Amino acid sequence: MDVSFKSRTVRVATQTAVADLTSQFVRETVDTVYKMPLHTISLQQLPLPRMALARYRLPHFKQDFQQIGRMMLLPAEVPLEVQHSSGPNEIVSCQFSQETFRTYAADIDIYDRRLLEGYIDLKQTNVANALIRLGQELRTPGLGHRTMIDILTSMVIIELARFLNEQPTQATLYSGGLSRRQLRLITDFVEGQENSPSLQELSEIAGISRRHLTRAFKQTTGKTVYSYIEDVRLKKAQALLADTEWLMKDIAYRLGFSSSSSFSLAFRKLSGETPQDYRRRTRQHRASDAGRETRH
Repeated sequence: MDVSFKSRTVRVATQTAVADLTSQFVRETVDTVYKMPLHTISLQQLPLPRMALARYRLPHFKQDFQQIGRMMLLPAEVPLEVQHSSGPNEIVSCQFSQETFRTYAADIDIYDRRLLEGYIDLKQTNVANALIRLGQELRTPGLGHRTMIDILTSMVIIELARFLNEQPTQATLYSGGLSRRQLRLITDFVEGQENSPSLQELSEIAGISRRHLTRAFKQTTGKTVYSYIEDVRLKKAQALLADTEWLMKDIAYRLGFSSSSSFSLAFRKLSGETPQDYRRRTRQHRASDAGRETRH
């Protein structure tokens, strides 16, 4: 069907990419198929409309309609079927060629079917923040406008490449691995808990047995569930040591350790230094950086 809308686009093309800020008001419900000549990553600046659904239309790739997230990626020449209710839109996007993408990510297949599953609702803070800054620069140009656009589009592509490089792909998975949805449920749950969750809790979250969880998680990520949980706890511990004045016993309790001594032992085993040494080194480094900034 024809779509009736008013649209206004601010566009800046650089050697790296094309940056767009598009404002539009869709007057009718959209039910159409889009296909872009360039890889396009976009971020919705306004609240999503009541209905915003999409699915990729590729041979031998069955996908139900799913809710469009705030950020999404549409690879070049891949048909995207969209159902979208009327309302206002403001979208910042970065479009880039396959050749440009390969300069940053030669080993990543952006068309990998397992990666494609997550593109409609892409969640990655660094990419989103770069797109937000890109939108601000397009909306209100400042000094060195074109240079800044070039820097920001490069940042978007690099952060996207780094993110995709960390995701499980078809080539790295074995039969019986976790689905992207199961992996996201597990990682979100682990990172959102103060204490370490049990295998039983994680298996219930993923809807699989504990035995299958341990095998599939290792096949998908290359590490055991236990080592992943320990890595997450280490990062939380480092943040608390660096950014708070909490006592060791309070940090240990917060992270689910039975005592400060067991926390110190685990921290040293994972990081190679004691919590006290890490706190002291981090703060000395920050103080040194602050001093250099003051002198300049």
